[in-house]
Amino acid sequence: MTKSSRALVFFALIVSTAFSSVPFPSVKVSNQSIESNALLNQQFPHEQSGKCPLGQVQVNGQCLSLAAPGNTCQFSLQCIDKSTCINQICSCSNPAAKLIAYYCLIPGSVCSQTQTQVDGQCLTFTLPGSTCQYSAQCVGGSICQNKMCVCPSGTTQMYNYCISSSSPSKSCDIGQVQVNGECMSLAIPGSRCKATAQCLDSSTCVNNVCTCSKPGSVVVSGNCATPVEGCSGKQTRVNGKCLRFAAPGMDCTANEQCVDGSSCIAKVCRCPAGRSIMNGYCIPSREQ
Repeated sequence: MTKSSRALVFFALIVSTAFSSVPFPSVKVSNQSIESNALLNQQFPHEQSGKCPLGQVQVNGQCLSLAAPGNTCQFSLQCIDKSTCINQICSCSNPAAKLIAYYCLIPGSVCSQTQTQVDGQCLTFTLPGSTCQYSAQCVGGSICQNKMCVCPSGTTQMYNYCISSSSPSKSCDIGQVQVNGECMSLAIPGSRCKATAQCLDSSTCVNNVCTCSKPGSVVVSGNCATPVEGCSGKQTRVNGKCLRFAAPGMDCTANEQCVDGSSCIAKVCRCPAGRSIMNGYCIPSREQ
């Protein structure tokens, strides 16, 4: 095993207590198994009645566990460390970032995967609570202050990530999503946005525009779709035939036509469980 490989394995072991898609997984500490649920309640008491406990986020009135990059998700609001929910996996939003040990990191071009480059020098990435020289070393949303990676104001260190210190409880109207306690309108691909949580159809907010995140995917009539060679920009190919893309609620003959995560069921593009059709898009269903 090379030196850089050993460093990567060591780095991964350090962050083994990171968020998981399974709420409150068991954590190994000094060969003793500690239930994360108990650990969470000891370190971060629940908020007042009506709010979610720290380590969770409220989506349409439902408390859902936060998820680290690489773990499963339902909504982008769950994803931490500058990741977004794409195909039910928290994926790094920055195309230059790599998923390394459950963090979104940008290694230096001439450095190992566990190092960043500052002024031509390769420096090891550093967890919250550890020593540092520059903020570029600090992971999980932390910054370098007084030679220590610390969580910024308004965030709390939890499982080596910096998360919001409070969980908002305000409910938003249908067609809106809650971002840092504020209700914002959902936004279709190609439209203006302030946060990725607003963007529909697995798009991400880049330069204040909801941008298709899947490679090869482009905005087609307000949806993210991947045109194929030999068909028009609004069509896909199924069994040798060019068929138009179909938004949720529209007629279809094959799954390949359906956009926004919908499937062709009984010749109609239908949204998956947990989502409802609204103006031709699949949006999170309100809690029953």
